Amino acid sequence: MMKFIDIHTHRRDTSDAAIIDSPHYQADIPHCSIGIHPCNVTAHWRNLFDEIARHAYKKNVVAIGECGFHFTKTTEPATWQQEAFLAHVELSEATQKPLIIHLVKAQERLIAISKQTRHTQAWIIHGFRGKPEQARQLLSHGFYISYGALFNEESVAATPLDKMFIETDEANTAIEDIYNHISQIKGISTEELCRQMSENARQCKIAFR
Repeated sequence: MMKFIDIHTHRRDTSDAAIIDSPHYQADIPHCSIGIHPCNVTAHWRNLFDEIARHAYKKNVVAIGECGFHFTKTTEPATWQQEAFLAHVELSEATQKPLIIHLVKAQERLIAISKQTRHTQAWIIHGFRGKPEQARQLLSHGFYISYGALFNEESVAATPLDKMFIETDEANTAIEDIYNHISQIKGISTEELCRQMSENARQCKIAFR
């Protein structure tokens, strides 16, 4: 039976091989990530982050995030988003768990931080919809790229299978349908794509129990 790994979702009606994103720890979720979305970063972000850090070592927390940068709608100062992101990076390193990153209009900033921090854990850009040139730049700096229901097909084609993940995020699209679409673009079977996503999760030290 094929395992369709969903690396990032906000939906609870999903398979066991899914990482459900939440800002608060929930013991009843088999696999979850916890973090502060950049649009929710305020002057008091550390109060919530302290709660996140208390739960980050628990076994069902398999990733840190989503966290990152969003510079189109938020009115909060960029310094707060950067301070919060760096705290998530430190937590990712301390727990030895990958980082799920939300990225809007801040690619150069993120790459600069990646170079400065010299992180050892995988950094995964979730819900990537950018152009192939942007994808190649991220890939050249070691990032993983996760694709959801909406994506640029040329970017998917340019992303090596061993640097890719697949997700549903908030879409109502079935994870199986996204796998089928991407497998057609990559010219491989859906079964082969499933095997590679499982291997990528293993490489990133994500344990689906």
